[in-house]
Parts: sequence; structure tokens; C-alpha cells
Amino acid sequence: MFARLQRGAWDILAPGTDHPVGRVLGDGLQWLVILNAAAAVMETVDVVAMRYGSVLTWFAMISIGVLAVVLVVRVWAIPVGEPTADPMHARVAFLRRPSSVLDLLVIVPFTLGVFISIPEFRTIRLLWVLHLLEFPGFERSRQRFRTVYRRKRDDLAIAFTGTGAVALFAATLLYLAERSAQPDSFGSIPAALWWSIVTLTTVGYGDVVPMTPLGRVFGALTTIVGIAIFALPASILASGFLMEAERHPNVGECPHCGHSLVGNDEEHDRDVDDR
Repeated sequence: MFARLQRGAWDILAPGTDHPVGRVLGDGLQWLVILNAAAAVMETVDVVAMRYGSVLTWFAMISIGVLAVVLVVRVWAIPVGEPTADPMHARVAFLRRPSSVLDLLVIVPFTLGVFISIPEFRTIRLLWVLHLLEFPGFERSRQRFRTVYRRKRDDLAIAFTGTGAVALFAATLLYLAERSAQPDSFGSIPAALWWSIVTLTTVGYGDVVPMTPLGRVFGALTTIVGIAIFALPASILASGFLMEAERHPNVGECPHCGHSLVGNDEEHDRDVDDR
């Protein structure tokens, strides 16, 4: 009887389940995530908070309660879904999954915020919207992102490392050029680093600007370099997605080996490379 209850609970609540009740419940949880995000945003509007604050609070408490119950039942039933020699090991492994960690990051601070009256802790439930990325319909897109990242991670690492080095170098130059003229804004390299990041990204808030002739020369060069260097990560990712589109013109099945493109793509990559 106990094992049947666990099996039934896991069949319904397992992530990505095909159970009819589980699919309905999953859709309901997706809508609950969206409505909670909207409620958390509206709570920060004073007029709405004063008029509907109690309603929004109760809605949030019920929603987090549902999330907590779903998490507890999944942890309880996981040994049936993924049997191991040690049920406790299976439960701990499940709690270490990113989705479970995200649930705990929402449940624990929100509960503390309710009981010890810290409104900022209640707003953290906005993190719950990250669960929308787990929507089953996004599986192919998630796999595509993972594949592109796996192939381009070395290039991205070099690009971001170079960007960081340029930002530090620009901050150092502006510190040397401007520290005497503007000790409050450029009195240290960490202080100048704010200016260099804003300038390299071409955001240009204008709250801190070089005043000396040499500082302006360095600033102009930093702006020119920033236009080029901050386009590198985007171009690397774009090339990765274009390469992926050429390799997989059919999103459902690879034309070269017939391997499904949904799921782990490492076996498919090896098949194509062998050919």
C-alpha cells in the first residue's frame, strides 16, 4: 500500500511526467508561477499594496504552500521513481538538483519573511519564474542552448577574460590620469572600474566622466575598444546558433544519422563526426 502511494505520487508529480493528471497539475503550477510573479510586482506599488495587500499576501502564502507540498511529496516519492540502494541518498540527490534548490530558495526566505516581517524576503519569490524555463515545450530550445554553450564555451571564456582584462586596464589608466583631478570618482582602481565597465558597454550614464585631456584621450580609446570587444560574446553565440541550424535543419531528427535532437546530443555529435 505504501509503495503504491509513492508510485502513484511520483507518476503524477515527477518532472516532465506524461500522466494526464500530472500534465494538468504542471500547467497549473506554470500559471501559478506567472500569477505569483505578477502579484510580487504589484505588491511594490503602494496604492495596490494598501488596497489589496492582504489578498496578495494570502495568495502568496497559499501558492508557496502548494509549492512546498509538491516539493515534499516529490522528495518522499523519489526513491520509487529513481530506486537506489539508499533511499536517503536519492532524496538528498533530488534536493541538490537546480530545480529543487530553486524551490528552497523561494520557500525558505518567503517563510522567514512572513513570520519575522521582512517584506524584502517575500519578494524573492520572483525567482520562481525561472521554473518557466523547465516548461516541456522548451526542451528543444534548452538542448540547443546547451549544445551551443558546450561547443563555444572555450571561445566565450577567452572573450570574457579579455573583456575583463580590458576593463581593468582602462580603469588603471583612468586612475593614473584622473586621480589628482577627481579623487572622489577616480581615487582608486576599483572606483575607476565602474567608469570603465559603463564606458566599455557603451551605456554611458554620464555620472562619472574624465576631466583631464589625457583622461579624455583614454576615455575615447576605451569607448572605441568597447564597441568591438563587447560584441564578441554575442557574435560567438550567434555563430554557434547558425552552425547548429546548419547541422540540424530538421528540429526533430538529424538528417545525417536519424538521431533525435531532443535530449542528450553527445551521442549524436559522435555519430556525425564519425561520418
